[in-house]
Amino acid sequence: MAAGRRRRVWSALRRTRAALLLALVPGVVGAAIVHWPPTEGLERAGLDLLFKLRDDLPAPQGVAVVGLDSVSYTELGLDPKLPWPRGKHAELIRALQKAGAKAIAFDVIFEGPGSSEEGDEALRSALADSGICTIGATVEVVEDALYKHAAVASCERSSSSPPSDSAGRAYRS
Repeated sequence: MAAGRRRRVWSALRRTRAALLLALVPGVVGAAIVHWPPTEGLERAGLDLLFKLRDDLPAPQGVAVVGLDSVSYTELGLDPKLPWPRGKHAELIRALQKAGAKAIAFDVIFEGPGSSEEGDEALRSALADSGICTIGATVEVVEDALYKHAAVASCERSSSSPPSDSAGRAYRS
């Protein structure tokens, strides 16, 4: 009786070991493929395809997306090749807050001083006064075959703790 029980236990252990090894293979293969240069862009391409297939979704109720597009530049008489003046960002913050915005998130990098000290101060002041703004961005520069450089940087700023150098950062497109 004991021998039969032992065989069943060993048989179950062999099946479990085989299942674990079988499950481990796709994980190891996947980890290897992620770092293989020909497959590095597959995830991004796959996600892009899924978003194209899904099509646009309406914004959730109570959410407004404000975009800085070519129409905005034209209506405001701004040069589309230059960053939005910091003073305009400050005006936007104050207008959105006056309209009842509960939160404002910028996906803009403010790097280096702006085109005017007044604009920098206006933005710093609007960020500090509103208390509802978040500036967050991630920049990823991938290796360029022509220039052969690569870098990754990230920056997250919040109006509750403005940077020590005021809001001195420039917009990058």
